[in-house]
Amino acid sequence: MTWGEIRGHLARRQPDLDALDTWLRLRYEQILDAHNWRQLHAEGAITTVPAYREGMLTVTEGSPAVSLTGGTWTAAMSGLRMQVFGTGGLYRFTRTTDTTGTLDRPYEGSDAVTAGYVLFENIYALAPDCRKIVDVLDPLNGLPAAKFTRAAMRKAVGQLVVLGPPAAWAPATDADGVRRVEVFYAPDRVYTLPYSYQHILTGYDPADTTTSPVDWIPAKLILDGVLADIAADGGVLAAKDRYEADFEKGLAKLRFLDRQGEPQSVLELARHWNTAGGVTRRYGRTGNFRLP
Repeated sequence: MTWGEIRGHLARRQPDLDALDTWLRLRYEQILDAHNWRQLHAEGAITTVPAYREGMLTVTEGSPAVSLTGGTWTAAMSGLRMQVFGTGGLYRFTRTTDTTGTLDRPYEGSDAVTAGYVLFENIYALAPDCRKIVDVLDPLNGLPAAKFTRAAMRKAVGQLVVLGPPAAWAPATDADGVRRVEVFYAPDRVYTLPYSYQHILTGYDPADTTTSPVDWIPAKLILDGVLADIAADGGVLAAKDRYEADFEKGLAKLRFLDRQGEPQSVLELARHWNTAGGVTRRYGRTGNFRLP
């Protein structure tokens, strides 16, 4: 069925097309978010930026200007994050010369002429077609790094900058809508971080009546979900429960069928299994890593 046919079928029961379009969009998104579907599987890799901490800073409270003694800043360092030791604040740095630069806001600490510091980057953009990141691999052991929310990571480490090989990550989508990932520890050197993700699909558009949902999502699944919404909106709770149960049953079957295939890649193999010394061990998503 095309989207136009699905919409037309449902419009017989729900004349409010604005509400109907909202329910169609949300149910389609619910299905896409319900599982790491193989049909949406894609892979990428992040190349991290090495940290730099050579020399000593001169900083002045209330001024964004900083200067360096005993080191050299390159043009590639513009845009990196900076932390001055002992202050906890994080800034975005812009290089102006080999030994001068500016912060993205006035410096909030006390005046100093021999302040230690670190330039680093721990937030990285993902592939442009990334809809949802699934896993990031630890660069040292090739197993999935521990996954956290940004809130949990902030609560655990605060503004602390600890350098090392990344062992944990959190999804991060900024105001510009670009999908990013934040890693901990902040990379001390260049690492390659393979990651898997779900790629973007064209969502439901009521103006496009000739295209269809992806062929591996049955139209009945979408119909059952929206019929449950229509019944709930009309206060017909018995019908709502029946359609919702059919929707959940259909979604569970779709997930089951998706899991029957073999892992597609080394990323999926790493996420599910690790074999060493003739013993196969199951690893959970977060392994044994704990934030400090």
